[in-house]
Amino acid sequence: MTSTIKMKDDDKVRLDELRAKLLLQGINLKQEELLTRLLDLGENFLLDINELPMKKLSEYEKTEIRSRGYKMGLTSEESIDKEIYG
Repeated sequence: MTSTIKMKDDDKVRLDELRAKLLLQGINLKQEELLTRLLDLGENFLLDINELPMKKLSEYEKTEIRSRGYKMGLTSEESIDKEIYG
């Protein structure tokens, strides 16, 4: 079953450019196939991250991270879902 997904114009251009670069290397993939492979890569990347040895963050480090504004500016956790999903 196929579905239509919404995508920013810039992301569509990036996807098309990636397809073109792959085509120049002799790899001809439909958009659907490319997206499937990108999802597979993302899932495998997350699995690999879980295998990395990492120390747990201290409460101080967690507080420091939560207090940063990042690119979204200062916003509450409740407003993030509303801003992202409407």
